[in-house]
Amino acid sequence: MQKTKNPESKMQTICDDKDRIYDYMLAMVPGVGDVTISALMDAFGSAKEVFKANEKQLSDVNGISKKKCSEIIRTKNAEEEIRQKISRWNRDGIKAVFIHEQAYPKQLRNLADAPFAFFYKGSLPIGAAPTVAIVGSRACTEYGKNVAFSFGKRLALEGVQIISGMAAGADVYGHKGALSAGGYTAGVLGCGVDICYPRTNFNVYMEMQKTGGIMSEVIPGTAPAPGLFPRRNRLIAALSDAVIITEARLKSGSLITADQALEQGKDVFAVPGRIGDPLSMGCIELIRQGAYPLTCVDDILSSEAVKRKIKPCNSEAYKGQDSSDHSTDDENVYAKKVLKTLTDIPKNINRIMYEASLGYEVTAQSLLELELHGMLRSVSAGLYVRAEVAV
Repeated sequence: MQKTKNPESKMQTICDDKDRIYDYMLAMVPGVGDVTISALMDAFGSAKEVFKANEKQLSDVNGISKKKCSEIIRTKNAEEEIRQKISRWNRDGIKAVFIHEQAYPKQLRNLADAPFAFFYKGSLPIGAAPTVAIVGSRACTEYGKNVAFSFGKRLALEGVQIISGMAAGADVYGHKGALSAGGYTAGVLGCGVDICYPRTNFNVYMEMQKTGGIMSEVIPGTAPAPGLFPRRNRLIAALSDAVIITEARLKSGSLITADQALEQGKDVFAVPGRIGDPLSMGCIELIRQGAYPLTCVDDILSSEAVKRKIKPCNSEAYKGQDSSDHSTDDENVYAKKVLKTLTDIPKNINRIMYEASLGYEVTAQSLLELELHGMLRSVSAGLYVRAEVAV
C-alpha cells in the first residue's frame, strides 16, 4: 500500500466531487473515530482507497482491529443506502466539509483529534474574521443574560463572529445578541445538526441558519448525549480567538471550555461577579488563575488575537461627502467593492465586509447607499442580495 510522506499530505489530497461519497462513508463507519481515520488516511491516501483495501491490508494499519475491519467492509457494502441518506441531508440543507478540503476550518486542524468530517447548516465562520466564544451557566441570572446578550450584540457590531454551544442560558443569549445586530453567530452542538437541543431554542436555531451556522462533528441524526458536550467544547475553543465566561459554578461545562481554550493558547476573559454567589465562583477562580477580568467590550477588542483580525473602520472614507453626493457610480469605490460581493445568495454583513476587504462602518454605510439606490435587496434581517434590476 502507498504510504504518505508527511502529515500534511492528506490535507493536500485532491478528490473528485464524485469521490466525496467515500469521505462520507469513512466518517460513518461505526466504532472508527478520528484518530483511527487519520491513520487510515495516512496509510491509503484517500477514503476511496480505504474502501478498495482488503481485510489484510486494513489490518496492517496500526489501531485497526478485526472488528473495525468488519465495520469498514460492512459500510462499503452499504454504499447505496448511504448515498440515499446523503441525498436526504442535502435536501434538508445539511452540508459536510472534510479535513483534506480547503473549506475545512483551519483552526480545527490544530487539534490532535481534529474531526475528519465537520457537518453544518447555514455557513461556516470566516477564518480571517475575529471570533469570540460566549459561554456560561445554563441556569444564569438576569445579569448573566444581559451580559451575554449585550456583549454578543456589541461585538457583532464590531464585525466579530460569535460562537457558542446554543445551550439554554448564557449561550443562547450570546447568540441572540449577535442576531439582533445582524452579525454572524454559530452554534456548535453536542448532537447532530438536524436536532435542535434544547427544543426551547428552536426559533434561534432556525434564525442562526440564515445569518450564521449550526455545526457539529457528529453524524446527523445523533441524539444528544452527556459525553458529546465536553468534546464539543474543545471545538468551540478551537474556533475562537478569545473566550468569554459570563457566569459559572466551580464545577461546570463552561470551565471545561475555558480549560480547553487555555490549553490551545487562547485568551480567556471572565466576568467578575458577586463574592459568595455560586454562579460567580467559577469566574473568580478563573481570574485567580490568570484569566482576564472582563469589564467592557474594549477588553476583548484589545486582545491581540482579536485586534489583528478586525478590519479598520475606514470611517474617513465618507468625510467630505454630503448626503446629496452619495452615489453608487465610479466615484464611490467602497460601494462598488461591496456591490461586487453581492449575488443572488444571501450574505450577512460580516461576510460582505471580509470579501470586500472593508471595515464594518464603511460596509454598513455602503449597504445603506446601495439599498437606497435599488442596487441590492434586504431579504431578511441582516441578509442582502444583489437586486435584479437597478431602479
